[in-house]
Amino acid sequence: MTRWLQHTALRQSGLWLFVGVLASFWGLVAISGWDGLKASSVAERIHVVGASDLVGVTRLRVEEVEPSEHYVPATSVRVGVGSDLRIFPRVADEDATLGILAPSSWIAASVDGDTLVLRVRMFSSANSHGRSRAKNWIQTIEVPVHIAHLQLEQSSVDVLVPMEVLTVEGEQLRVSGRIKALEVRSSECRHLTRPRVGRHEDLEVNAKHMKSVRLQTYHGRVEIQHSEGLDRLELQLGDEVALSLDRTGVLNLPPGRTALATEAPGLQRCANNTATSDAHASRTPTRAVALVPVQ
Repeated sequence: MTRWLQHTALRQSGLWLFVGVLASFWGLVAISGWDGLKASSVAERIHVVGASDLVGVTRLRVEEVEPSEHYVPATSVRVGVGSDLRIFPRVADEDATLGILAPSSWIAASVDGDTLVLRVRMFSSANSHGRSRAKNWIQTIEVPVHIAHLQLEQSSVDVLVPMEVLTVEGEQLRVSGRIKALEVRSSECRHLTRPRVGRHEDLEVNAKHMKSVRLQTYHGRVEIQHSEGLDRLELQLGDEVALSLDRTGVLNLPPGRTALATEAPGLQRCANNTATSDAHASRTPTRAVALVPVQ
C-alpha cells in the first residue's frame, strides 16, 4: 500500500511539473508577443519552384538586387535533392518582427531561356560595432540534379548524387561531392555583388569523389583537398594566386592530364568570359515563375 501511494505521488508530481513547464512557456510567449513568433515563421517559410517550371532549365543564377557592402552568411547549395528547387530563407533573430515580409516579397524567380534566375533583395543594418550586416538572406538552396551550371557567390556547393559534369561560376566558393568532372570559373570580370569577408579560401575544392578538376581564377586563394583520386587537373591561375595542394604528386600526372598556367587577367580574357556567358542569353522573353510556400 505504501509503495502504491509513493508511486501515485510521483506520477502526480510529474504531471504538475509538466503543467508548470507548459504554463511557463506560454507565459513567455505572451510576454514576448505571439506576433513575433508568427512573423518569424512566415519570414522563414520554405518556398519551392515546382518541377513543371524547371522543364528545360539546366542553369541557376543567383544575383543580388542593389548590392551593398554588408556581411552576408554563406549559402548552402545542395545538388541532387528531388525534382523541385527548394529555397530556405533566413531572417536575423532580432529582426524577425521588424517588418521583414514573406520571402516572396524579397526573392523573385524567373526563367530566361535555360536559366532559372533568383533575384534577392537584402536589407541591412549596422551592429553595435558599426559593421553592416544583412537582415535577411537565403540560407539553403536545394537544386535538382539536371541543373548542371551554377552562377553564385559566397556559397558552399555539395553534390549528393553522382553527376557527370558540373560547372560553377562565382566567387568565395567551396565545392564538394560526387562529381566526375568539375569546372570552376572566377567571375572576376563581373561586378562582385558581395564584399570578401573573413580569412577563408576564396576557392576551395574537396576532390575526394572527383576524377577531373578544371579551375580558372585570377586572384585570392585556392585550396584543393583529397586530390589523390584525380585523373586530370587543369589550373589556370593569376600570377598572384596563393595555391594550396594537399599533395604535389597531382602535378605529375601523365602528359595531357595536368596543366598549370599562370597569367594576369587581361582584357581579352575578360572578353572571352563575357562572350561565353552571353552565348547563353535568352532570345525568348523572360517569364516569371511562382515561389510556392510550403506549409
